[in-house]
Amino acid sequence: MALEMPAYADPPEPLPVFTRLHASALRLFASKGYDGAHVSDIARGAGIRKSSVYAHCQSKEDLFMGLLRRVMDRELRIMCAMLIENGILGGLRRYFVTLKDRLEEDPPCYRFLLRSVYTPPLEMSRAVFSLGMEFFPDLTELFRKALEDRGVRPDRLDQLAEATLGVMDSVHVASLYCPQAFDRRLDAVWTMYERHLIDS
Repeated sequence: MALEMPAYADPPEPLPVFTRLHASALRLFASKGYDGAHVSDIARGAGIRKSSVYAHCQSKEDLFMGLLRRVMDRELRIMCAMLIENGILGGLRRYFVTLKDRLEEDPPCYRFLLRSVYTPPLEMSRAVFSLGMEFFPDLTELFRKALEDRGVRPDRLDQLAEATLGVMDSVHVASLYCPQAFDRRLDAVWTMYERHLIDS
């Protein structure tokens, strides 16, 4: 049975193409957070007037959530492509080891994603959580299918899919907040996960 994810069949962009407004907002949200990114600064970075920002979005929150949806979608496409090409172990390993490269090549996009998901603005935490729940079932199902293709027993699919999410969370946080410990963290959690999967 071939691993498929029809909803995410289109390959991800190597690097996303943003308008000047989106690129400016992304940089400021990534570096200063939602609260520290003022609309006037976003407009200045885009080379437009503050009033012109609202011709493109209803509010700063609308701009933030639109960007977050886009980068979440891109990240799931990246993971999907790697799992389809390499299977659960090879695909996840490739995904993890490329995190640092992508953080270096596209720091605003990746840092914005992780910062928004793991430490969302307090006043927008519900909205961010709700958006994440739109993608969560697809991500969980992607892991389940990849594990099923590997021959994992049906009664262990849910457990191992949750374990996969746990490994992913741990490595994401390490890549963002303690890059000096990233390789050590990846090796440790990966060894445990891989051993658990092989024994399944």
